[in-house]
Amino acid sequence: MDEINNMMITVGVRLLFVGYTDLFGEKSVQYIKEHGGSRSDILAQDIMTPLLQLEVLKQDDVDKASVGDIVETVKTAERQHMLETTNLENGTQLISGIFSSTRIEKLPGIKLELSARAKTFADPGRALT
Repeated sequence: MDEINNMMITVGVRLLFVGYTDLFGEKSVQYIKEHGGSRSDILAQDIMTPLLQLEVLKQDDVDKASVGDIVETVKTAERQHMLETTNLENGTQLISGIFSSTRIEKLPGIKLELSARAKTFADPGRALT
């Protein structure tokens, strides 16, 4: 966990397919409650979101979407990151892109203002520290 966090700080990102909220949110707290130990004992695989539970945008839909459509989708989902996927002919799903709200907000004239609403019980405590 600490290695992942240090890597994310070094490269200036908040997502390495193990997101910041996975590292410091309710998932890590719950894992420690259930298995004992400390945060440094947790492996990325212990808290990763299963692929089938990820919210994704299909590449075919993204190809037909305007920038405004993508902005509204990210706003509505209240996600910092949205994955774009494509399906190969053999049925395999691949991640073909990532939309980052931080990057989108850097575009001229774009303002996302994602809700600061807590998504887990751990979020309010982090917001206060």
